[in-house]
Amino acid sequence: MSEFDPYQTPPSALDETAASSLGREPLAGLGAPASRLSRLIASIIDGIALSLIFVVLALVHAVAIGSFDWFLEEDINFLEDSILTVIAGLIFVRLNTRLIVRKGQTIGKKLLAIQVVGVEDNLPLPFWDFVLRRYSILLLLPAIPVVGVFLSMGETLFIFRADRRCLHDLVAGTKVVNAQPNK
Repeated sequence: MSEFDPYQTPPSALDETAASSLGREPLAGLGAPASRLSRLIASIIDGIALSLIFVVLALVHAVAIGSFDWFLEEDINFLEDSILTVIAGLIFVRLNTRLIVRKGQTIGKKLLAIQVVGVEDNLPLPFWDFVLRRYSILLLLPAIPVVGVFLSMGETLFIFRADRRCLHDLVAGTKVVNAQPNK
């Protein structure tokens, strides 16, 4: 006798044609959850890319104001630093837009052959959901004075759950899986 579970998620009616019309490519098959190490390395690669963008912007800013003393000042100009950080983030997102939309990947995730998909439909998230729902936590938590660093570390420690989903995955309804090529 089969057991009926009234709380079971119904099967998705979203087919490949509908997903393609949304600009998202469905997975050929559900990949296994990405390893914690591959997620860490992908995150480090993305962090290095973002840092390089920031450094280039900071150098351009220093040249524009005609002084490299800005790098040596101990008092950080919060407004200038914030503006450069936002611009660097926008450039990083722009560089990753095609990967995010088509495969749910960033440069780091692409290099490590992992991707972000929705828990319910196993499809990459729409672009704005990916950026706003998934990465807003990663950007906002560290910005909270005093406790932000600890909250950010706690958010990251969620990776040690059985399903390997961090807090930002839980909020966005995503999981990170090994990438599967479409057939």
